[in-house]
Amino acid sequence: MLFAKSLPIGSFNSRRLISGVLTCVCVSWYAAEVVREYYSPYYQTQKLRYTLGACLYVGWVASVFSLIAGGLMACCSCFAKPVDQTGQYKPAKQQFSYPTSAPGQLIKISKIICV
Repeated sequence: MLFAKSLPIGSFNSRRLISGVLTCVCVSWYAAEVVREYYSPYYQTQKLRYTLGACLYVGWVASVFSLIAGGLMACCSCFAKPVDQTGQYKPAKQQFSYPTSAPGQLIKISKIICV
């Protein structure tokens, strides 16, 4: 298990990219149908005519975001770090130290009051 998370992340990335492409195909297909009906002479006599609406633009934006997210995650998952083979938890190293005193002594804490 050198790269324990690479297989699920790779699967997720491929599904995200496929969903972005399929969403773009479906939204574009419906947009082409709307444009075809808009310019059709059969539908010119009817009172109800469809135009490109906000839902189509939301669908295109969603597919672009899905493609960008899948692409970025695919690029980032290529540089995955290997997992520790022992499986033991290693806490982070302490980056700062607390003030200490000799046993039996109190630490004097000064207060600064801003007015």
